[in-house]
Amino acid sequence: MNYFKNKNNEIYAYDDEQVKQGYTKGLTALTQAEIDAMMQPTLVEVQSSKISEINTLCGKAITSGFTSSALGSAHTYQSEQTDQINLMGVVLAGQDSLFKCGVKDDKGNIIWSYKQHTIAQLQQVLADGKVHKQGLLQKANTLKVQVTGATTVKDVESIVW
Repeated sequence: MNYFKNKNNEIYAYDDEQVKQGYTKGLTALTQAEIDAMMQPTLVEVQSSKISEINTLCGKAITSGFTSSALGSAHTYQSEQTDQINLMGVVLAGQDSLFKCGVKDDKGNIIWSYKQHTIAQLQQVLADGKVHKQGLLQKANTLKVQVTGATTVKDVESIVW
C-alpha cells in the first residue's frame, strides 16, 4: 500500500495498480517516517488518556478498603460506594452498632465479621476512611496537574500512580 496526502493533509492509500493508473495526481507521496509520525498520538491525546487512567486507578484505590484502629488494633474496612453509604448511615444514626470489618490471618487473608462498635468507634472509622479517601484524591489531583503541565508525550508517560 502506498500513502499520499493532498494540500489539506488528508491521507489517501492506493495500491501499486492504482498508482500506475494515475490516481495519485496532485498528491504528495508520504515517507514511512511521515506515516509513523502521523500515527503517533498527540500530547493532548496522551494527556487525556493518562488522566482517565489516574481517575480509574484512584477510584479502584478508594474502593479497595482501608484500615482503622478504632477498635484498638488495625482492622480493615470495606469501601465500595455502598459500604461508604452504610458507614455514614450508622454514624448518622448516632448509636452503637454491629459493623463489618476484617483482620488478616497468618497467611494475609482478610477474615470478615461483624463486630460491635461504639458510636465513637464508628465515628473514628468514618474519619479514618475520610483521611484515606482524601489522601488518594489529593494524590490523583497532584498527578493530574503534572500531566496537564507536561510538555512531551515522554513526560506524560513517565507519570505513574
